[in-house]
Amino acid sequence: MSSYEIVKVDDIHTHLLPKEWPALEGIEMEIHPIKGDEHGPDDFVARLLWKDGRLYRNIKANCFDVDVVLSECDQFGVDVQVVCTVPVMFNYHLSPTIGMEWAKFLNDDLGSTVNKRKDRMACFGTLPMQCPEEAVKEMKRCVLDLGMRGFQIGSHINAYNSRTGVENIMLSDKRYMPIWETAKDLGVGIFVHPWNMEWCDPKYWLPWLVGMPAESSLAVCSVLLGGVIDKVPGIKMMFAHSAGSFPSTLGRVDWGYRSRPDLVAMDCKKSPSQYIRDGAIYIDSICHDKVMLKYLVGLFGADRIAMGSDYPFPLGEVPSVAPVTNEVLTAYPGELIETSEDLDDEIKDKLLCSTALDFLGMKRTDFEYSKKKLVKIGRSLPTL
Repeated sequence: MSSYEIVKVDDIHTHLLPKEWPALEGIEMEIHPIKGDEHGPDDFVARLLWKDGRLYRNIKANCFDVDVVLSECDQFGVDVQVVCTVPVMFNYHLSPTIGMEWAKFLNDDLGSTVNKRKDRMACFGTLPMQCPEEAVKEMKRCVLDLGMRGFQIGSHINAYNSRTGVENIMLSDKRYMPIWETAKDLGVGIFVHPWNMEWCDPKYWLPWLVGMPAESSLAVCSVLLGGVIDKVPGIKMMFAHSAGSFPSTLGRVDWGYRSRPDLVAMDCKKSPSQYIRDGAIYIDSICHDKVMLKYLVGLFGADRIAMGSDYPFPLGEVPSVAPVTNEVLTAYPGELIETSEDLDDEIKDKLLCSTALDFLGMKRTDFEYSKKKLVKIGRSLPTL
């Protein structure tokens, strides 16, 4: 156990659902409570169903009950959670009018929940990216009226278009420049989460294992090669799941930048690796591998990596029991960082706390843990 004393972890990547939501036109997802005698051994309390009755996911109370969430945070040693909606709730395909109504509902619900526990929580709002003009208005409302510290968006936007139906729009699209400029002006960050992996073969859970990392890489490349950082210097953008497959393919992308500048370097001023060296983007820590984490720290720097667990989902850094094998996975948020022998205590402090606060534009004294005695790195594993 290290003798270096730090505040406990800040988890910058967690998800929270509303307990219920309105049946607006175009909303295909429904939540259905499970009766007490139907919960079963896994303690599922609700089902997320598509309107046609197909099951999307069974969920536990920690998906929407803040009391349960904070109780588990206490078990894990997590002092602050940054929560955002589940990407399936984005609904960018909605018409701009309904999309704005939907975003306002999600933000009001999340903002109200978090503001009741702002000693332990912060949140990222959601935006109607199908209508940038309305998204800018919602950004200002959420920051100025609801106190939000950033916004979660998808790795690409499958946006409604009245002439062509739905079109896929990349984050480099010039229509989104007002959103990036507004985020910088407001001093808040953009958290980019992979989603909409329908292009990926569904067998073997490949959308989550291959599709998500690919989507994160797509988003990073779109932002860097699209010149977003050049046009809005100082904008804070963080990419979930450790930027997916981007770090391991950076050499290839860089080589493409050099060998075919006519195709790759059209809209950016620097090579992708130079942007990374300059600290242009942030990532979260969830990569499930100590060797990879060490590589990421060397590549991005500890001041650009924040602990993120993807709580409460089983692919995240959380305890769970595997179906079929019944293997007990005893992970807890921040374990990968805390138990990495190759990282010194100063680096761990940045990964577990300081970088998240920097991205949020907040201070340790903004939260409850500043009033508590500091705790040492190296906690025992929580019980399930």
